Amino acid sequence: MSYKIKMKKSSGISKIGLVLSSVLFLMAFPPSAHAQSSEIKGTAEKAITQLIGSDSSLKRVLKLNSLAFVGIVNPAMEFKLNEKLTLQGEVLMSFYFKEFLGSGKPFAAGLVFCEGRYYPRRAMSGFFFGPVVGGGAYKLNKGIYPLYKDQYKGDSYQQGWNMMLGLSVGYQFSFSERWGLELCWGGGYQHSWYRGYKRKKKDEPYHMYVDWNKDAEFLPFFKGGVMVTYKF
Repeated sequence: MSYKIKMKKSSGISKIGLVLSSVLFLMAFPPSAHAQSSEIKGTAEKAITQLIGSDSSLKRVLKLNSLAFVGIVNPAMEFKLNEKLTLQGEVLMSFYFKEFLGSGKPFAAGLVFCEGRYYPRRAMSGFFFGPVVGGGAYKLNKGIYPLYKDQYKGDSYQQGWNMMLGLSVGYQFSFSERWGLELCWGGGYQHSWYRGYKRKKKDEPYHMYVDWNKDAEFLPFFKGGVMVTYKF
């Protein structure tokens, strides 16, 4: 004996009835039931998916880094390419031209990143990794970065631009169909070109102590944090 469920467009009440009947059918035919029920189960599951939605219909993720609480603006947009791959564009802007959070050191920057991601589970869900490239301009004291905290002492700053290439890894959590959190980290190789300025006293003007210095180095961390995410 064969069973068929016919689906037609109807009012909201009819749709709710369809969902309820589909759920009851799934309870009546568990995975261990007769093989003939599998086709009808698939039809019932499809009816529920079409009515209440599914992650597969959400193809973009808008994000904002929690660094916004300290005045660093870091939004991002992720686009689904297929069931496993996504592409993300990201911007970071900081406007601390004189002093960053009581450190006595400036941290002003405008950076952009482009990132490809592979999700072993499914796109925009769970663990991910992939390549990341970036670059931008900055005015900062490199001593803000923990790797150089003992090398750039005194009243000085470095101003220039850089390029970055590395790897990004992280995990995307979902609290509902649309809202979630993302933990992400990116690090790798950086090449920078900058001029250095310093002064001995606060009332003195800065003078250049190095003209277009070039640095090539490995940075364990150059992007990332905790991001609030919204899928649409």
